[in-house]
Amino acid sequence: MWRIRIIFLLGIFCSTAELHAQSALSGMMEIFTDLYPDQIPDPESWQQWQMMLDNPIPLNRCEKSDLTRIPGIDGELAKEIIRHRSLSGLYLSTLELQSLDGMNPPLYRWLLLFIVLEEPKGSRGAAKWELISLWQPTMQKRAGTLNGDFIGVPLKQYHRLRLNRARGFIASLALDQDAGEAFRWNSQQKGFDFYSGYLGYRSNHLQLILGDYRAQLGQGLLIGNYSGFGSALWVAGSFKSSRFMPYSGKDEQYFFRGVAAQWNTGNWKHQAMISHRKVDGNAQQEAYSVTGLHRTMAEREKRGRATQQIAAYSIHYSGDEINLGINLMMHDQGAPRASVDYQFRKHNAFYFGEIATDISHWSMLHSGVFNLSNQMELSFLYRRYSVQALSPYSSASGTFSRNENEQGITFKTTIRLKHWILNAYNDLAYRAHPSYLHQQAYWRQQSFIQASRNLGGVDVHLRWVETRGVKEVVQEAAKTKTAATEQLQKWRLDIQKGIDDWKLHFRFEQCQYHCQQSCRGSLGFMDIRWKPEKLPFSIHLRYTQFKIDNYAARIYTYEPDVLYAYSVPAFQGVGQKALLVLKYRGGRLGDVYLKSSWLIRSDQKTYGSGYDLLSANYLWEFKFMYRKTF
Repeated sequence: MWRIRIIFLLGIFCSTAELHAQSALSGMMEIFTDLYPDQIPDPESWQQWQMMLDNPIPLNRCEKSDLTRIPGIDGELAKEIIRHRSLSGLYLSTLELQSLDGMNPPLYRWLLLFIVLEEPKGSRGAAKWELISLWQPTMQKRAGTLNGDFIGVPLKQYHRLRLNRARGFIASLALDQDAGEAFRWNSQQKGFDFYSGYLGYRSNHLQLILGDYRAQLGQGLLIGNYSGFGSALWVAGSFKSSRFMPYSGKDEQYFFRGVAAQWNTGNWKHQAMISHRKVDGNAQQEAYSVTGLHRTMAEREKRGRATQQIAAYSIHYSGDEINLGINLMMHDQGAPRASVDYQFRKHNAFYFGEIATDISHWSMLHSGVFNLSNQMELSFLYRRYSVQALSPYSSASGTFSRNENEQGITFKTTIRLKHWILNAYNDLAYRAHPSYLHQQAYWRQQSFIQASRNLGGVDVHLRWVETRGVKEVVQEAAKTKTAATEQLQKWRLDIQKGIDDWKLHFRFEQCQYHCQQSCRGSLGFMDIRWKPEKLPFSIHLRYTQFKIDNYAARIYTYEPDVLYAYSVPAFQGVGQKALLVLKYRGGRLGDVYLKSSWLIRSDQKTYGSGYDLLSANYLWEFKFMYRKTF
């Protein structure tokens, strides 16, 4: 099965990567019914799942029969997990599961609840190296190249060497260069445009990271992993646990650089971090550049002109039914801040939240999930974020792209009928003060209904989403902004069917937008995936057609990609797109991934804008990745 909620992909993906058993239980039913609408668990299954959460399956020494005990995991996917391990070696990270055929973000999120990454017995602390090399040439000459603005070659490349183990020393070094950036060796640049990496140590009671890392304290009101956008709409999935994550990726903005440590003493968990790094912007720290691009002289002038400094400490107590934490932070962009976060479980209810303050202002988040019966679950999420109390590093659950200045509440329910699974929510968000988008207060309401069932082996999903709110419209004649009510409605039909080695997936989605004037959009795609059981390769084909009046009615859709990469393009205009993804697992020779796509816009003569403007009305993209473990 392959279906995802595009809008909330990053939020769900990152925030659930290491959920422990207590947090996982609250969102289990929501994730399961989203993935497997034809299966309705009984009370005995609910109790069995609780036991499995307390005893997760070791990914690196499990058998097919162990994996099929996980509810909803069939023999085909279990065989693919074991097959990947036999061809490519022990799993370095649970992220590798994303590359398997049949895997998708919701299914990946579900599987993480029941597995743990662990070395085989007798090889504790055994090291595993992973080498990744990604090459993405620019297949067409863009304006930046033709005009001589780009100082480098039109080739994007990313290389990473990583040492991983369950316990012991870990390390990673990543080298990244975007298309148009120069490879130079001087006082300002040493070879590649961007380096990322870390040295670390892991044990049962200690984690130490020296270098680059990401952090999550509490629910993210002080420090978050930058994945909270939109996750308020899925209450149980919005839970976050405090943790540090070693980082060696391509994102040049959202990470920390310094030292981070976590140690456990009994029921207490301590976390401490110090970060100091250069960021793009100006020396007065009045504005930052978050693109990470240094292709032109103007972009290079912003490189490393500003600094960010932060220090934080957190202590958490874990009891049988309640967890409490205190988080403290100091940074160079405002007053010190503190927060208290909590988790509480009683019978079939789970509560979590956080309260943060800078003494003068307060922000808070409170949520609850209630399993009323096997047929019904209710949940809510209330948040109130002030303009000043949140730090620049916060990433709590919310509706808008930035947390500050947001008040809102979400109600969600799941109802399981005999043949249908119904999911519905209603979210109301309000901003009482001007923001970076609007000069006055405004609100937004979103309603969602989805019905799912299995018809003779065919999975069918029907979805309706409506968003209402206030938008500021520019009056060109008077050069002023006025408030106008906007309305967005989306309908989706999703059909999936598996036949032996083949998997078919069809989707049709329609969008209607109104704000003073109306516009429409429609998109449909067909997926064909072939993975021969006895051959080490797979083929994924997709053909998409779209007709969308303008950007306001744009439609997002998830696309398959190479390992460790996701693509969520926004379609607009009139055109079509063809996509091909090839995966080959060569065992000791390494794995190869290829992606090629061709998009044609029949309603225009050029494609893109600015430095990326193309003189043709089509876009050709190509990626090649090589992966070797040893």
